[in-house]
Amino acid sequence: MHVCQGTACHLKGAGRLTEGLSRRLGIEPGNATPDLQFSLEKVKCLGNCDKAPVMMVDRDFYNRAGVDRLTKILKPYRKAKEE
Repeated sequence: MHVCQGTACHLKGAGRLTEGLSRRLGIEPGNATPDLQFSLEKVKCLGNCDKAPVMMVDRDFYNRAGVDRLTKILKPYRKAKEE
């Protein structure tokens, strides 16, 4: 997954979002989970600055993403991998 670190996203909490994902997945940015299900990357801009903070999982964009939404965002991807 990619977390935008551009100016708008930074100001709207991209750092907290990245930290939340890092804690939840047990990995630091630039790494993958041991089962290779998830990787976490910081990126410069995902192009949805007016909807910051923005993250992308596979090819799906999540606008106004926050730590409080991570369980809901990650759930379908965890399921898809288990099937």
